[in-house]
Amino acid sequence: MNRRPARRKQVDRAFARARCERARGFLDAARVIDARQEADANACVSNAVLAGIAAGDAICAAALGEISASQNHADAADLLATVDRDLGRKLASLIGLKAQSQYGAELISAANRRVAVRYAAVLVEAAVARV
Repeated sequence: MNRRPARRKQVDRAFARARCERARGFLDAARVIDARQEADANACVSNAVLAGIAAGDAICAAALGEISASQNHADAADLLATVDRDLGRKLASLIGLKAQSQYGAELISAANRRVAVRYAAVLVEAAVARV
């Protein structure tokens, strides 16, 4: 079965800058939560995921002039992979934690929390460098 092409939206550099700023804010929030003694891992990872998504949008906006407009966040990771394969993989990993962090009853592991913050930081740093 062939998958239909993902929807995309044309955007400009101002959009890229705005999404980069959102990414930085979400990453800052993730780091604040992560630094607390009894950090809520799910809130931390949720913010890291949002940082990664926003950073991916900023990178794609700057490089391609478009972002994914699909409801499926995996399409955003696929689009980012066309710009930078490693960053696309990191975003895909973060997106894999989205449902558990935002809707799950179980706490995310400390290991996954650390990876999420690290991947979000890499994505945000890449966005800052490219925007």
